[in-house]
Amino acid sequence: MLAEYKHLLVPLDFTSKHDEVLSSAGEMAKVNDARVTLIHVIEPIEPLEDSAIDTFTEQLVRDAEKHLNERAHRLRDDGVNVNIENRIGKRAKEIVAFSAEGAVDMILLNSHTITPESSDRPISLSYQIALLAPCAVLLLKC
Repeated sequence: MLAEYKHLLVPLDFTSKHDEVLSSAGEMAKVNDARVTLIHVIEPIEPLEDSAIDTFTEQLVRDAEKHLNERAHRLRDDGVNVNIENRIGKRAKEIVAFSAEGAVDMILLNSHTITPESSDRPISLSYQIALLAPCAVLLLKC
């Protein structure tokens, strides 16, 4: 029996490579009567106690909220229940933490294909999340 996925999490970095993931999340949400949370994580810039960096980070937060709301609006237009989450921290850690805190059933991620030639590269963010997540993870190799 397939698990019911009632809360889907979609991490975004605001590139077009996530369009297919958003579309898949919307379709899955409609079929399962699920809600979708779109999450963006801003990596902190060191040193943390610099007013210029604080101003820059505040602008990044505003820009991220704008992008999250634009993407959420598209899903809402299709009848999907969507929330947004904007965090500051290490991306994998924050996404995995939110998935545990928010009772997420599945994380949908864009990923790349690993080939024997690319296997010596550092592990990607999507694979880090897939290994650490406390829930199901769907890697869409777009």
